[in-house]
Amino acid sequence: MTATLDSPATDDYLRMGEVNKEIQKVISFNIDEIEGQNRENADKEARNGYAASIASSAITAAGIADKTSYFVVCFVVFVSDMSRGIFFPTQWNLVQSLGGNEITLGYTVGSFSFGRILVSPTYGKWSATYGYKKTLLFCNFIQFLGCILYSQIPAVGKIEFLIFCNICLGVGSATVPVTRAFVAEVTATRERTTYIAWLTALQYAGTAVTPFIGSFLVYIYSDENNVVQKGLFLVNEYTAPAYFLMCMVMIMSVLLLTVFTDRYKESKPAGARKSSRKIERERLQNELVFFGKFTRYDACLYGCMLLNTATKGTIACFETLGIEFAESHFSMYRANAGTIVACSGTIGVILILSIGKISQYLNDAEMVYGGISLVVVGVVMNSFLSPDADNPVWKFVIMILIIYGIGYPIGHTALVGLFSKLVGRRAQGPLQGWFAVCGSFARVCFPIMAGYIVKYLGIETLFYFLTVIAGSAVGFAYYFRESLTQLSV
Repeated sequence: MTATLDSPATDDYLRMGEVNKEIQKVISFNIDEIEGQNRENADKEARNGYAASIASSAITAAGIADKTSYFVVCFVVFVSDMSRGIFFPTQWNLVQSLGGNEITLGYTVGSFSFGRILVSPTYGKWSATYGYKKTLLFCNFIQFLGCILYSQIPAVGKIEFLIFCNICLGVGSATVPVTRAFVAEVTATRERTTYIAWLTALQYAGTAVTPFIGSFLVYIYSDENNVVQKGLFLVNEYTAPAYFLMCMVMIMSVLLLTVFTDRYKESKPAGARKSSRKIERERLQNELVFFGKFTRYDACLYGCMLLNTATKGTIACFETLGIEFAESHFSMYRANAGTIVACSGTIGVILILSIGKISQYLNDAEMVYGGISLVVVGVVMNSFLSPDADNPVWKFVIMILIIYGIGYPIGHTALVGLFSKLVGRRAQGPLQGWFAVCGSFARVCFPIMAGYIVKYLGIETLFYFLTVIAGSAVGFAYYFRESLTQLSV
């Protein structure tokens, strides 16, 4: 029997049709959600330059892809900053042997970072254009050339040549924007601070732990009976670090050529669905601050660069005058002072490697202003020493421990991770390049300024100045802690 339009069967049929339509809407919505998630995953793969195979390209549960290349990059960072650390115990005496003073030392130390300033943004762009491997191999070539030139400084005997050699080493070792961009490419955001911490630990070890090697070479080659010379080939306490670094650069080049896997940027697929959290984050980023002159995102980004300048500048002053300060105020032998710095640096590396545990209790912003606060404490501790009396050595040890072993490692590592998270999906290489420029700029200006201040006003005045700079950095990080935290998650 056929149902009429007014029959109950027809009404039931229409109601069933409406229910089916609602079910289809729900199914369609769920399909859209799944497709949106798939597009977002594809977006991540394209952004990180992964291969097509999911098995070989997806970020692992541990939060990192291509661990082998990551370890190679860590070694690259270690060797690059060894160009600074291994010469630390002999830099002051080498400058004196060439007729220089504290001001000359400032220019000498600053010239290394000046070399980095010249090329850091360029290297960041090259890493995105030509790939990481070619950029890093070019860096190795320049660094190797710088080592060869450095080994000839005693033969040339000119302070200008020492400065030129440091510029070459700085150009060759400006790998920070490249390596940090690579780590940002292969790590998940939630785990990035931990892996950045490992990278920073190796970078810091290159600066603060390799003085062990430099001090050991001083012990060996300060004895004239151990000096080796055959024509232009001279191995003494000043040139031995250059030959050691040369060997490390060759090992680094072999690893890059054999086991390192390059990555390239791919176009970003369109149409990815935005989550509500991402929409809210973009709203915060675009909110105008500072009388409508900057967005909140720009203010945080530039603020991190200024924090990098303040922290790097403070530590650069100690790198410049640490040995001279130990000799003049504590009557310490340069090798012993270098050993104390290296021991504190080792403790700092251990803390950096533990940054994952620390982050369970403190977020990045809290670690930044907490670490810099400890640097301020270390500076103030030695602001009232008498240059005419034998000061207790324990004050020097505690100061170096607080600055090199605790404050700077934690504060600066958290700052690097925070900046990387703020950059997010934007091109990491160029922005990391400018971030590195700020640090290198501080390492140029602060050592030169420190040399003049110590020469004419005394080292106590320098400590007062550093207290103001580091204290201002603490205030900035504390005041903007909420914005930094919100935009970095």
